[in-house]
Amino acid sequence: MSIRFNEKTETWENVPRETTVTDAWTVLALDNGVRILSFGDRRKAGADVHVLEGSGKSLASWHNEEWREAPEEVMGALLRLAAGPIGYRRGIDRGEIEIK
Repeated sequence: MSIRFNEKTETWENVPRETTVTDAWTVLALDNGVRILSFGDRRKAGADVHVLEGSGKSLASWHNEEWREAPEEVMGALLRLAAGPIGYRRGIDRGEIEIK
């Protein structure tokens, strides 16, 4: 399987919907449909990290240099996005989604 970015639709294609580790990339599939895609070999996963919504659209991306320069900010943003796309945050603000 070849994961690729479609510039026309601005989405990642062929990303597994289940957690998968290969020699070239890692996908962490979360229960809320969000997936974290990371390129790099098994010991260096994290060269590039992308948080994807269910459609494959990237919510955010970071390069390893950004992790080095601002680790707390990058990790904080990654964790917030892993909780779900902005639509989820709006649902929480409106009281439609309960925070547990």
